[in-house]
Amino acid sequence: GYRSALGYSKLWLGMRNSAVYTVLGVLISMVSSILAAYPLSRKDLDGNKFISLLFVFTMWFSGGLIPTYLVVKNLHIMNSVFAMILPSAVNVFNVIVLRTYFESLPPSLREAALLDGCDDFRYLFTIAVPLSKASIAVVAMYYAVSQWNIFMNAYLYIQDNKLQPIQVILRDIILMSETQEMESMGQKSSVSNAELLKYTSVVVSSIPIILLYPLVQKHFVNGVMVGAVKG
Repeated sequence: GYRSALGYSKLWLGMRNSAVYTVLGVLISMVSSILAAYPLSRKDLDGNKFISLLFVFTMWFSGGLIPTYLVVKNLHIMNSVFAMILPSAVNVFNVIVLRTYFESLPPSLREAALLDGCDDFRYLFTIAVPLSKASIAVVAMYYAVSQWNIFMNAYLYIQDNKLQPIQVILRDIILMSETQEMESMGQKSSVSNAELLKYTSVVVSSIPIILLYPLVQKHFVNGVMVGAVKG
């Protein structure tokens, strides 16, 4: 089963596409989330509470599927990498986690930096971000898992088979009898073998994202607890 799954070219194509979408998506999402979270953590920001309320409002109410589809279409990013990344670039929950961590930094730290001639952008990227690496690592993992598992964006916005991510390939394998093509690679045609190919394909496609967890394990508890306790 694993030999046939690893020899299936479309599975590797989907994993490559998902890897590209995940890397680019995490970079764009992290930059956007940090630039949104830091101003919201500042008590001296005019309209802080109102802007925060607007962010939280989107957690319960969204524009819906059809308006989102029309926005993507009118931006002319259909059937492109950006259609996989931009519609889900910012998650408000992750922004709140980062904002809470930035709020936990001592105000005296920023005051000392300002006295030394440090502006807000320099303070953010040279002091605040390095001190918040635990929370940033956890949020980056959340974004990576979400981007790797994304299905609906690809199903709606991607028609080119060469751009399909791994989740759509798995759907084809499991629901659309694509196992027949894989069985032709030397496997006997049988119901049990078809099921074996489906299960092994799911396992193989899960390995890359599973490997991320050991990298952020030491930051996970600390990063999550800050957002849970102080949020």
